[in-house]
Order: sequence, then structure tokens, then C-alpha cells
Amino acid sequence: MSARPVSPVAAHALAIVAACVACIPAIAADRVKFDAGLWQHMNRVSSDGASWQPVETARTCLSEAQTTSWDAQVREQIAAAHCTIDRLSVADGRISGVIACPGIYRYRASVSGQYTFRAYSIDVVSSAVLDMSRAGGSAKSPITRFAQWRGHRIGACRPSATR
Repeated sequence: MSARPVSPVAAHALAIVAACVACIPAIAADRVKFDAGLWQHMNRVSSDGASWQPVETARTCLSEAQTTSWDAQVREQIAAAHCTIDRLSVADGRISGVIACPGIYRYRASVSGQYTFRAYSIDVVSSAVLDMSRAGGSAKSPITRFAQWRGHRIGACRPSATR
């Protein structure tokens, strides 16, 4: 199976959802933070909510310092994407909310899921409006995409893997 190119909207969505995942420990009322260590992340997308394509599977090392320094990094990522958090609730192991990006795609992502210190499972429904007039289509074409973000801690980092 060959990898399909990621559209600009999908790439934008992936960046915003990654920022939202990072928001969890930064803004949670209970000050939840993920455990430091080696994490496995599995992400997939769908255009219909039924047929899923893997986008990324990765392992990353989360240092102890990174578990407590999310806030500034997340705010920078969201600001750099010219997006805002319209509504976000993060408490008692659950996350739900809406992230909006008013730029040319008018991107919105509804986020819902669960998290613990050692795992997260987040579903995203995103929508955008594409200008198809240059491609001979109607002036505006709404699209909806679905994403699933899963991750869990799998062990300790190797000393050389810590950033």
C-alpha cells in the first residue's frame, strides 16, 4: 500500500490536533500531566468515518521537563496556526471542545476523548471550506474529515533518545 499525499487541510488539521493533545496537561483543572518515558502514537484519518487510513505511527521520548512545560509551547502552536480554542473542557480524564481557524479554509475541529497519565484516545471531526473556483468547481466546497489519535506509554526512554 502506497502512502497518499496529505492535503493542506489535513496537514493543518494534524498540526492543530497535535497541539490540542498537548493542551491536555497544560489546561486541565486537575493539572494532569503525562508520565515521562517512551510513547507510541498511532494516528489515522478518514473521509467518511468508516474507511480509515493510517497517517502516522511514531515513538517519541517525553522527558520529565516536557511533562511540565506544555503551556507556552501549545499557545505558540495555536497562535502560529492563527487558530483559537472556542471551547475546551479537560477534566476527570475526558476532553471535549472546538478549535477554530478562521483563515482561508475556515477550519473547525470538534475534539472528544479520554486520557490518563499513560494513555490517550482522541477523536476529531474537522470541517473546512475549500475554494474550488480555480479548479472549475463550485465557488465553495465544504469538506469533513475524521481523525483518531491514540497513544500510550510503552516504557522508559533510552538515554540517547531523551531530547
